[in-house]
Amino acid sequence: MDQYRKSGPVDPPTSSPAADNELRVTMSKSINQLVEQGLKKLDSYNSVVIVSKGKAINRGITVVEIIKRRKDGKLHQYNQMGIVTASEQWSPVNEDDLDRQVYPSLSSPTCCH
Repeated sequence: MDQYRKSGPVDPPTSSPAADNELRVTMSKSINQLVEQGLKKLDSYNSVVIVSKGKAINRGITVVEIIKRRKDGKLHQYNQMGIVTASEQWSPVNEDDLDRQVYPSLSSPTCCH
């Protein structure tokens, strides 16, 4: 793949809208902001589902641990691992080669309280 350059996703990921008690962790939101959103959802609902994938997995785990600590450890945590498949378009550096589509699998942990 040294001879290819990533040109972007083929299909944008189609995701369903988040449930009311679901918190989706992304790299664009700060950890403090995610923790505050999670605590607000936890006050409104009996359980909160925190979902992260790809590069945001570490951030998601950090958010879960901070929320647990702020609630004095009175929460029960259930973890679930999933895999999401994306599709990426790679263009050749040389014009003689053909474009390639790659389908990487991303881990997607879900933590429920």
